[in-house]
Parts: sequence; structure tokens; C-alpha cells
Amino acid sequence: MGIKRLHFEEMEQEQQTTKRVKIENGDSLGSQAVDTITVDIETPKDLRDLLSFQQDNSTSLRIIDLQRFRLFLYEIGNQLATRGASDKTSLLLSFLKTSTPREDDYDSDSLPDLIQAWSFASQANDYALLTIIPSILALLLRTISVSIDFRSVGNRLCKTILKKDNAALLDKGLSASTSKDQLIASCLRLLIELVSFDAGSSATSVYHQRDITFKRLDAFLGMRSSGSGTLGKGSNKSSPRSYAFEYILLSIVHHNVMAKVDLLSHPKLMRALLQDIAQDSQKLVSDFLNIVKTNILLDETFPTIVKYRLFTDVNLKQIASLFQVSEDLQLEENRRSSIPDAALDLLKVVCTSRQHGILFKQDGWYPSQTHDESSKRNMSMDCSFRSNNEQTGLYKNRVPVRNTTLASFLQDLRPWADAREQELALAIFQAAPELVADYFKRKQAFAFDPKLSMTWIGYSAFLFSVISLPLPALDMFDGSKARQPPPMNIVMESIMPAPLALKAVKKCLNHSSILVKFYATRILIASFRKLQDIISTLNSEDSPPQWKDFSSSIILELKQRVPDLHIITNAFRDCDKQQTILRDSLACLLSLYHGVAPEISDRDKLDISSYLTDMLHSRPSDSTNSEPLLPSLEMYNLLEMADVSFESRWWQKSEELPFSQFTSVLQMIARVNSEPPRKILRLLQNIVEEYNLLQSDQDIPSLSVLFQSCRQSIGDVPIEFLFGFLDNCILRFVQKPLKYCDLTEKRCESSHYEGPLSNLFVVIAEQWPFFCDTHSDDEVATLARWVSGYLRNAAAAGENMGALQAICHQIQTLTKCSGAVTVLQSALKDTQTSESPDTQLFSHADISPPATKQFSSINEVDLFNKTVTLHERNLEPPPEPKEYPCLSNWHRKDLADAIENFDIGNLFLYLSSEHEEIRLQAIKQLRSLMTNLKSSRYGSWEQLYLLVGIVVQTAEKLISTEPLVSFASVVAARFTLVLADPLHILYTKVNEFLNKSPTWNLDKLPSYWIAKIFFLPSDHAEAHHHEVEWLLEALLQGLRNLSDMDLYRRNSVFERLMSSAMSPRTSGTYFEKVVQVLYRCTLVGGSTTLVTRCGVMKWIQARRLSSDVFEELLLRTLDSKVREKCDTQRVSHWAGEDLAQRTSGADHHSEQSVSEYRTLES
Repeated sequence: MGIKRLHFEEMEQEQQTTKRVKIENGDSLGSQAVDTITVDIETPKDLRDLLSFQQDNSTSLRIIDLQRFRLFLYEIGNQLATRGASDKTSLLLSFLKTSTPREDDYDSDSLPDLIQAWSFASQANDYALLTIIPSILALLLRTISVSIDFRSVGNRLCKTILKKDNAALLDKGLSASTSKDQLIASCLRLLIELVSFDAGSSATSVYHQRDITFKRLDAFLGMRSSGSGTLGKGSNKSSPRSYAFEYILLSIVHHNVMAKVDLLSHPKLMRALLQDIAQDSQKLVSDFLNIVKTNILLDETFPTIVKYRLFTDVNLKQIASLFQVSEDLQLEENRRSSIPDAALDLLKVVCTSRQHGILFKQDGWYPSQTHDESSKRNMSMDCSFRSNNEQTGLYKNRVPVRNTTLASFLQDLRPWADAREQELALAIFQAAPELVADYFKRKQAFAFDPKLSMTWIGYSAFLFSVISLPLPALDMFDGSKARQPPPMNIVMESIMPAPLALKAVKKCLNHSSILVKFYATRILIASFRKLQDIISTLNSEDSPPQWKDFSSSIILELKQRVPDLHIITNAFRDCDKQQTILRDSLACLLSLYHGVAPEISDRDKLDISSYLTDMLHSRPSDSTNSEPLLPSLEMYNLLEMADVSFESRWWQKSEELPFSQFTSVLQMIARVNSEPPRKILRLLQNIVEEYNLLQSDQDIPSLSVLFQSCRQSIGDVPIEFLFGFLDNCILRFVQKPLKYCDLTEKRCESSHYEGPLSNLFVVIAEQWPFFCDTHSDDEVATLARWVSGYLRNAAAAGENMGALQAICHQIQTLTKCSGAVTVLQSALKDTQTSESPDTQLFSHADISPPATKQFSSINEVDLFNKTVTLHERNLEPPPEPKEYPCLSNWHRKDLADAIENFDIGNLFLYLSSEHEEIRLQAIKQLRSLMTNLKSSRYGSWEQLYLLVGIVVQTAEKLISTEPLVSFASVVAARFTLVLADPLHILYTKVNEFLNKSPTWNLDKLPSYWIAKIFFLPSDHAEAHHHEVEWLLEALLQGLRNLSDMDLYRRNSVFERLMSSAMSPRTSGTYFEKVVQVLYRCTLVGGSTTLVTRCGVMKWIQARRLSSDVFEELLLRTLDSKVREKCDTQRVSHWAGEDLAQRTSGADHHSEQSVSEYRTLES
């Protein structure tokens, strides 16, 4: 690729602006003499006479002759550029042919008179002639390069100039002192023409003379003219730097790879070339960017190692300085892109391409030394993750990287101040994720403390963009072995970079500026979404166990870096309702806190239901003529929070709303004429399935049927009648679900058709007479149209045809209004003619969740069985310890340390020891502890003193004959940790319990805590599931022998756990913990009790109907263990048949199993 050549008019203007040449004898060629020079050349003989060398001529006369020849060349050049060949062109061609020796004459020179004059000027040290002759030769080569007729004579002239003797003349000019800048410039112009003539045909000859032609280029690049300034059209083009710059670029274009490498390998050349490049002319800078990209970076033959030496961090910084070129000084319109854009494109190729740039191979979030085979060894599937997690402390201050050049270059960028620098930095981070952590570890100067300035806003936008980058590839396996997860500190820098200090983020959220709050909220949203993507990747089906554990560790680490939930909650409460964008962002952040990582949720109470009620109440009323609006983003986020919240009041009416929240949301989306929001429909579907309001056994979601029926009837049926009646039926069912479930089962049993039936239809049939008694005939007839349509749609969706016909007939019989009867009769006929589900009717309201993966692979069974076997030793009751060091160790420690290290807790556990002497010593140590507490400086000594006193009084009466029940000792030990932390979620409930009585009723202790935690709301919002997990762990640890199992049986612990685990919304962790408690019961000898008194076999059968793959595996393992451990003869006698026969056909009678389970539950 070549560079744009100067027009001859520009060349002439350039020569006129050139400094006047000083004559050796003290005179100068005045402007009057130059201006009066005339060109009167008619024949080749005139040219020979003009250029003939006569030694006795004065320097001024020789210069005048050469100036006449120059003007002659200008005229020819302009004619060739505009009108083509002319008479003067032919004259010049004829002269050059006569002045060119034969091809076989290698000793003679072309233009011998001009070469002789040049030699004389060199011997005589005639500075004027030494300056003008190279410029005349350069002009001649440029002039004749336009026409192909001059090709042969031009090539011969190039060879003449590059002959050894003549090249010495060129060397003398290039070796001149830097004060003789015109002489150097003339020689460089001649080199430009030599290397570029005839598309570089003489480039090889130029390279052969590289001792001369590549000489002092770095020095010439430092010779700027006094008039050079910032990049623009007015920059002086005649400085030695400009000619040296152009010569280097043309050399890169026309030389072969070896010559280019030789040229660019000069240690100082590239740095001198890029030094203050922003001050060079637009043409040179633009050509430089294009040539370097095309002839170096994209050249497949150019060695990569040379690229690494060329593009150092200092050189990259000089190229990046071109981003600051003012837009009003850009290149002419025919340029394809501006200089800043071209510089950005070049740097992207350099910094982000392994094939064409200087990007080294790296391994994402793994530090550079993990590429060594010795340190990158894979872990087997059973390798402990803890050892890897302990190594993350190595990268807290510095992260080793392979792309050290790019790492240093990134530190020089200012991405918060320039959009192109930010785009470049983000592109580098995406291509080399290893640099993200290194960048923020080293970039400590910039603090994130809120300051409403353009710099702070730019830095915030940059941090948001970095966090929003896509995840790098995470290779969890190398062959058949699992790799270690990446270090925690490196991963966290991509989620919550170091500048986002917790203190600074809190200040931003509490700042008075709305803009500061918005940017801080937006960054936190990006962090949680990044966390969501990471968790989704790490918890994929084929992830190794240690990677799944790693996702939990990331959540715990992020908890230390993000503000507590109460800070976000307070910001949301304080946000004005008119600040829509900020409220939407805060609501989205709250939703992410609850949905993505509930472990991070604080114990601050946020009444989501009240906010949702306010949002529903503030929407336009039904009487307005305006078209109903879609739900706002804030409402979407509130609904998502309500979906995961354990304290949502979907069925509670308020003074602000005419209906319950569930019905209000259904009404809101049913009135919207556009496409229904599927997320909200899916949320409502989850709710009705959880409460068993609508059946979920058909292909078409039952909520879609209800939704479609309501939407079709809104224009005909008044909203207050339709949704008022529907809301009343729903609330009736929620109050007495078992009653209506039994009625639904009877309807299905009496039907001659197969298929499920929603419980809502039974409630509608029951409540219909009451509606008819309290409303007029017209209102009854109006609502009957909705009932008719709902029955028709349900039949089309595949619900039980016979049951629907019976319900329709019952409603018709109880209706006195003739108009309503007519409508219902038509519905009855329609249901009688319906034969198969019509899936097309509800296709636009499809809210079906993705298909659940069914359990079918025997490999998964094997894997699970291995996992259960691996964890079974953890489910075995802990054995009696052989040593009891805590009986004496707690004395030697500070009281706070003894509590934190669980030494005090172990004293309570010793009360359940099998050995009487250990129990007595434990009582003695607890009394000693009470004495020490009175004189200690421990902050919570009063609560701990009360706990110890109650346990001592409870246990001292029985420990001489039997151990304290394990559950009592376990909860007492765990209470010590609760009382040590006033922010613990159970702190209030534990203190209330300790103040109830001076002793504990051990027979009712498990029942009390199950009722207190399972069936009562938490004192803190979103903390209910944490309390449940705490209690389940206590129940598991407190089940150690048959005596403990019998206590649980008397308190109905197993039945309550199994009943609560029947909900489809039960979390995987909760369900697994329930199964562990039941599994522990089988290990202590309670299998027979589970079968005969708790109905565990029926529970397993019923729970399998709604279980996923993992739950199915847990249930199968539990089922196997129950069968293995139970007394088969006793169970068979109790069941009246063999246990194996009783359960062999369970999977084929699932509906009967569910019915029996519900009967047992009631």
C-alpha cells in the first residue's frame, strides 16, 4: 500500500516556502533573480547545454540553470497530472534517452553532467549545490514516475544514483550536521523517490546500501522545523522529520519482510518515529496508521517476535495520544475514517489479536503460573475444595499475568475521561480477562468516593462497563479430571472491583444527588447479574462438586463487599415516587438481592406486600377512559421479590384494594390489550400450583385458561362483579383447602371421564347460590356468561369433562334467572361436544416453564449412590468422644474466645453423654461458669448466665439416672452462639424463650420451636428460610438415639417436616435437610416407626409426583434405607400384606397415593 503523493502545485508552494540557500562566497540568490528566471527550452540540446558542467562557472550561475530545469520539470509534471503527455514531455524523454548509457554499459552514468556537478560540489564542500542537486534528482524521478514511458530511463537513473561512488555523495549529505537541515531534507527526498519509483523496483538496491540509506534515521526523526505545531493542515511539511517519516513508511511498503525487520529492529527507531506523533501532519499520521496495520500487523509473514519489540507500552501510549486530536482538524472528506478512529482500530488489532497483535495466550481468570504443568495439575472429583480456597490469599495484592506489556499500557490509559480509551480498555479486558484483576489491584490512586463531577461519572460508567463484560471461558475439565476453580480474589475483581470499597458504595447510596445514587445502583445491578451468570455456569448439570461449592463461596465473599440490604431498602423508601428511573433501579436491585443471592439478604424488614398494594392502588382506576398501561418496571421487580418472599400476603385484602393482591394482579394484566406479560403469568401460575388452587397435570397451564376467560369477558361483564366473585371463591378455597380438595376428588371419582379438575370449579359451584341471592337477575345473567366461557375453555383445555358437566348442571339447577339458565345451557351443550384439548386457543398465553429433566440415566443413579455413600458417615449419629478437653480448656481462654470456639457449647453437649461421671463434671463446670460470668466483663453475660442457670436446673434432676435429651443439649449449645451475636436472626426469639420459665419442659421442646419457627412469621424480612435451616440443623444434630427418636415421634416432628416438604416451592436445600433428618431416623432404629406411624412410604410416593432429578435421587435413597432398616415382619403385619407387594405398584397408582396421603395428613 502506498501513500498519497504531493501534487506539483503543492511541491512548488513548498519550494517557495523553503529557506533561501546561502551561497558559499557570501552572496545569495536573491528573490529578484529567482523571480526573473525564464524557461526557454525548445530542444534536447537546450537541456544538455543547461545541465552541462563547466568548472569555471560560478555557483550562482549553476543554481540559476538548475532552477530553470526545476521550473521545466514543474511544467511537465503539471501537464502529465492534468492533460497528459505534451511536446515538452517528449523533449524530456528524448533528452533522458540520449543521456542514458546502453544496458550493457554498467560503468557509465545517467545524466553524467548532473552527477559530475554533484561530485564537484561534494569535493568543494559547496553547500548550495549539495542541497539543490539531490532535490533536482528527486523532482526528476517524481516527475517521470507518472508516465510509463520513462520507466526504463528512470530505473537506470536509480541504479546510477545507488552506485557505490554516487551513494557516497548521498552519504555525505546524510552525514551532515543537524544544523544543515535543508541538505538532509534534500537527500531524504531523494531516498523517498528511489525507494518508491516504479512501485519499489529499486527497493532492493536501496536495501543493499542500508549502511547509508538506513543511517541516522532516528536522529532525523527528531529534527522538527520551528514552524511545526499541533496536528493540522498548516503544519510545515519540509522538515527532515517529515521526509524521514515518509521514507520509513515507503520502505515498509516496498521492502520485503527481511528488509522491513532489519529497518524496524533499530532500537531507537520506533520510539523516535512515535515521539510526539500527534504533532505531525495529518497525511503522515493517517498513512502511518494504515501502513502499520496493513503491512506489519496483517502481514502473515512478519515475525511476531518483532511485533512484541515494536509495540512496547511506551509506543502504544504514543499511538493512543492520537485519540485527543480535535475533530475540527481532521483529514479531508474523502478519508474513510478520522485519525482517532483509525488509531483505535490499529490499537484494537495490536492489543486484542493473538494472530496479528501482541496478545499472549492466557487462561482467563487463572494467574499466569498456573500454565506450568507442575502447578496446573488437575484435581480428581473427590478432591477437597478447601485447599484451593486457602490459596486465594496469594493474589490479594498482585496478580501475575502473561501480557505484561498490555498491563503496563492499561495503567497509562484514562478510560474515565475519553470514550475511545474506554472502548480500547474494555476490548483488552474482554480479550485478556486476566488483566482485569491486575488492573484494579495496581490502580489504587483513583478512589470511588462520591463527587458529582465528570471524572467521577466517567469512572462510574467505566466500572459498570467492566463488570458487564461477558464471562470468560471456564474449562472445568481437562480430559476426565476436574480442574481447580480460579482463585477467589481474581474472580471477585470482575464482579466487584477493588475501587468499589464498601464504605464508598454506602456513601454513594446515601448521597443527596440522585445521579450519584443511580450510578451506584446501576453498578450493583451489574455485579449481581454477573454473579447470576457465574452461578448459572458453575451450577450446571455437568459441573464438578468443587465448582458448585465455589459458587457458594463467591456469594459469601460478595456479601462482604456489597452493602447490607437495609441500606438499599432505606434508599428505596426515601426515593420520591416521581424519580421513576431511580425507583425502578432500586427495585431491580432489591429483586436481585432476594432472587440471585438470598444469603446476602439482610435481616431488615421490607414489607413487600405494602409496597405492592401501593403500586396497585396508584394505577389508573377502572373508570378512566384511557387504555390500561402495562405494569411498570418497579412493579415487575416487586412481584419477583414477592414470589421468593415467605411473607407475601397474596390472599389478604386491604382497605386500598377492592380485591386481594393475587386477584388485583390478575385483573391488571387481563385488562391490558397488548401481549400479556409472561413473567407475571408464570409467577401467578407458581402461586396457584403452590396452593393447589388450579390443577397442573395438563399440557395447557390452568392459569392460562382462567386468564383467557377473564380477558374475553371484561367487555361484557363488569369488573367488580367478575373479579369480586372470583376473589371471593379464591379466598374461600385458601381458608379451607382440604375441604374443597376432597370435593374435587369425589367429583373426579364419580365422573366417567379421565382427566384432572381444578379445585376452583368446586368453589364456584358452592358459592354460586349465594351470589344469586345477593344480586339482581341482570347481574346474575351477566356473570353467568363468564362462568359459561370459563367452563367452555376449561373443557377445551382438557380438564375432566364429566366433572365439568356435573358442575355446569348443578349451577344451572341452582339458578332462578331464566337468562342465566339459557347461557348455562349453551355452555353445557358446548362441553358435551368437546372431545379433545384445543391447544391453539391458548397459544398466545403460553406460560409453561421449560420442561423439567426427567430421571432416566443409570449413570446419575450411580453418581448419586456414590455421593450418598460418601456423605453417609456425616449422617451417622456422632459417636461418644474418647476425650473431653473442653471440661478444662474453657478456663484457660478468654470467655468470648471460649464461646466462639464452641468450648462452652461442648459443656452443654456433655450433658447428653452416656457416662454419668462426664455428665456430673459438665454440671460442675457449668456452675463454675455461672460464678465466673458474674465477675466477667463479657458484654452479654446476663443472657448467658440465664441460659446456663436454666439448663443446670433442668438437667440436675435427671442426669444422675439418664442423659439429657440430645435436642435440649444441642439447642442450648447453639444458643450460646445466638446470644453472642445481637444481630442474629433468632436473638429475639431465644431471649423470649429464656424468659418464659426457669426450667424447660423437655417433652414439648421440639414442638415449641417447630411452632415458633415453622408456623409464625420471622421478625426480620426474608429471614424465615434462615430460621428454618437453623432449626432443621438442630433437629438433625439432636437425633442421636432411640430416645431422641421417640421424643420426636411424640412431638410429631417427622409428620410436620414431611407435610411442609410437600409444597412444590420447597427449596432444594430445605428438602435435602428434611430427607437427612428422616435418613438419620432410619440410622438410629426408627425406620419401623416412620412406616407405621408417620406414613413415610406414602409420603415418598406422593412427593415423587412433583420431584426433580435431584429430589428423585434423594427419595430413592431414603426409600431404600427405610426398607433395609425396618422390621419387615412387623410392617407386613401392620399393613396386612408384604411390604414389597404393598409398594411395588406405587408408581402406577400415583393418584391413589396422593389421596391416601392427604387423608393421612388431614
